[in-house]
Amino acid sequence: MVGLWSAEVIHMVRLRQASFRALCPDPDRRFAAWQSGRPPDSGNSSSFVLLDPLASGRQARTVGLERVVDGVRPRLRGYADAAERLRRMH
Repeated sequence: MVGLWSAEVIHMVRLRQASFRALCPDPDRRFAAWQSGRPPDSGNSSSFVLLDPLASGRQARTVGLERVVDGVRPRLRGYADAAERLRRMH
């Protein structure tokens, strides 16, 4: 499951930590492997990550559930903010 690296998503995840942990019990390293093009491990995986579609340079593009719960800071306010920034880029 992927959510926007935003204040509204982070707030929701922190309020519903138990639900996200139950639905997405696997660490984000399996997602990172898939995203980098490595073949998937055998079996199914359910991970949660935040995605920053505007990340550049050395900024991480994704962060896993544990970092969200531990206090990662939002990069965007919400989906409308992301849409506006993406629109301005093109």
